[in-house]
Amino acid sequence: NNTYKINFTGGEPLIQYRAVKELARFIKEEIGLRTYIESSCYDFNRFNEILPYFDICKIEFKMKDSMVVEPEHYYNLLENELECLKIAIKNNKITYIKIVVSNNTDINEFKKLIDTIFSIIHAESLAGFIIQPTTKIDEPTVDNLLKFYDLIYPRYNDVRVIPQLHKIIGAS
Repeated sequence: NNTYKINFTGGEPLIQYRAVKELARFIKEEIGLRTYIESSCYDFNRFNEILPYFDICKIEFKMKDSMVVEPEHYYNLLENELECLKIAIKNNKITYIKIVVSNNTDINEFKKLIDTIFSIIHAESLAGFIIQPTTKIDEPTVDNLLKFYDLIYPRYNDVRVIPQLHKIIGAS
């Protein structure tokens, strides 16, 4: 058997957090495999409840232009994402950050987010930092991607730009 970890990813695993918690517990305790969650972390209480059953966490930060929540709820989402990041680091989880960017992502908003992230965690606490450009719709220019990259790299040097492969191959 070549399986070494089980991934819990989108949709959004926190929507069915009780089922995710039980399944991840079973996989870790009964089967002995590592567990990995990728989440938009919209609810830090749900995240905190399932966290003991995960080894690896990818915290996905949403920018305002993602429109995943109404503008008046964006800062609540951001507070939850930041709290999940702190909880994952505090619990010594292998932690990645992912930020999806488009051509409409505001560079100043992005810079402020990066400043906030690195004011609450140490760079050494991260396993990786991913910038993910949107595909086809509002796809960022290479110039814009490099600007986003250049805001992270001085603080953390394992920055990757990874395309949305699921959209490129038509799996979304």
